[in-house]
Amino acid sequence: MINEISNAHKLYEKNGETVLNWFHVEKLGKYRVRVKVLDIRSERRQGLALFFQEFKGKIYKNGIPLDIPKGLFKHYVFRQEELLRDELLLEVTADSGCLVFANASNVDFDHDGFECGAMGREFWIEILAQDRYRFHCNDNPSTKTYDHFVFDMEITDG
Repeated sequence: MINEISNAHKLYEKNGETVLNWFHVEKLGKYRVRVKVLDIRSERRQGLALFFQEFKGKIYKNGIPLDIPKGLFKHYVFRQEELLRDELLLEVTADSGCLVFANASNVDFDHDGFECGAMGREFWIEILAQDRYRFHCNDNPSTKTYDHFVFDMEITDG
């Protein structure tokens, strides 16, 4: 398994599930990350945040080079419009560092900004098979239900 559900980012246990706010993919070399949205039950716009933790390498998003942002908190948000239009395929060549994923939702209904794990967005993961996961996400820090944003992630070599 690429990422054991680590206690390092565990928030708490709920109904036998470990609630998290970050999912690390700590893998070097070539691999693919495939994301498919299954359900959105939220009035807030949803997204998938991708952080680059000391990452050096290349990433292609659906065959197109993804520019890795510069700065202290290097990240990219794949917004629900983009995720619903097509399945997301990231082709990664990682020389060092890791990728960190988190669910994200817009801050409020009047602005376009998104917040994620550091601001109370959380999820629990259903392990479907080795390196296949289903994320069950909330959409804001005041709710503890995890059906607002549901998506599958599969990580394969290659």
